[in-house]
Amino acid sequence: MLLLEKEIEIPKNQASDSLITYMDQSVMSSLHRDELPIRFVVTESDEGKFKCELGVLSNQSIFSPSKDSSIFQFEK
Repeated sequence: MLLLEKEIEIPKNQASDSLITYMDQSVMSSLHRDELPIRFVVTESDEGKFKCELGVLSNQSIFSPSKDSSIFQFEK
């Protein structure tokens, strides 16, 4: 298992009603199958995009959390 840092850019033209859902889908589509996001930070934004940093566990076959869990899951 490796801990990696990645930078991604997410366009601001969201296709979803929920910004959290849009961010979740964008992050997950930028990762490989064996990667799991554990940290997400928006470091910069402008009119067209969000610049984001991700902390990612790679090669996480040893540690397999529920596929239903997400760092974007919000519970009051």
